[in-house]
Amino acid sequence: MNVLLGITGGIAAYKSCELLRQFQRAGHTIKVIMTAAAQEFVTPKTFESLSDNQVYTPDWFANTRGNAHIELARWADVLIIAPATANTLYKCAQGKADDLLSTVYLAYDRKTFFAPAMNSKMLENSAVQNNINLLKNAGNIILDPTSGELACKEVGPGKMMQPEDIFRWVIELTGTSSSLLGKKIVLTAGPTREYIDPVRFISSPSTGTMGVAIAHEALCRGGEVTLVHGPMQVPYKGTAIAVTSAQEMFEAVMQQLPCDIFVGTAAVADYRPEQASCSKIKKSTSNLNLHLCANPDIIHTVADSHKVKNLVIGFSAETDHII
Repeated sequence: MNVLLGITGGIAAYKSCELLRQFQRAGHTIKVIMTAAAQEFVTPKTFESLSDNQVYTPDWFANTRGNAHIELARWADVLIIAPATANTLYKCAQGKADDLLSTVYLAYDRKTFFAPAMNSKMLENSAVQNNINLLKNAGNIILDPTSGELACKEVGPGKMMQPEDIFRWVIELTGTSSSLLGKKIVLTAGPTREYIDPVRFISSPSTGTMGVAIAHEALCRGGEVTLVHGPMQVPYKGTAIAVTSAQEMFEAVMQQLPCDIFVGTAAVADYRPEQASCSKIKKSTSNLNLHLCANPDIIHTVADSHKVKNLVIGFSAETDHII
């Protein structure tokens, strides 16, 4: 996919370096247009080095003959403007073409993705909101800014959406070609807990980080991902099913079959108490014997079910015979 990235004059322009990387890692070709104001925050040389392509600036446009703006508009499969300042939103909404980026926008005949970034009061200003609504009504996609501490140290909405989220939205909303596009992918992540009594359980120190990372990557490549996870602190915004025990994870996974790909990264407890106590087991001076029984082997059962069309991947933490 040919991605044309427009960068305007806001402090969030530095985040566009990572946005460019996101598309590069997924195998897409990137070209960058920078406004004059954008160059006050990040140099064109930075984006030239990252993209391995020429960066298009107002000076380049002024010294170029022919229809360069038309050629760029026709080259692009998707146009993203990130960050999009209030001034840029105004020019695009009102049809003012006084630089290369706004001219390319008017010549581009598909929806454009805008990632606004500005002070909260500016964002809430009725004129800015009117321009955003005009752009939406024209069929463009507004990638809503998030809340947090802004460059001016005020707190509120106006932070540019994170690069990985912009990438994910663009991929999902453009139906980008990918080997995972449209594939149903089921993943497991995190630990399970096997309760001994209401306050104690057998578990592992798994955080779920790897499973969530794989789920995000699959989402970015257009997969239809369901993450079945045990108790974990790692944030995940996609479709998820939260469970506690290995038996609950087993049942949740089996309900998601059939699928195209299954990836089991969860640290599933191999055993559970044969019978958990309904009340807290009191401390005593004698030893405590636990009778454990085996939990179902999720990966083995999934692999034997013949309900996974393409691929089953299983992870295992080991202390010996690592290879």
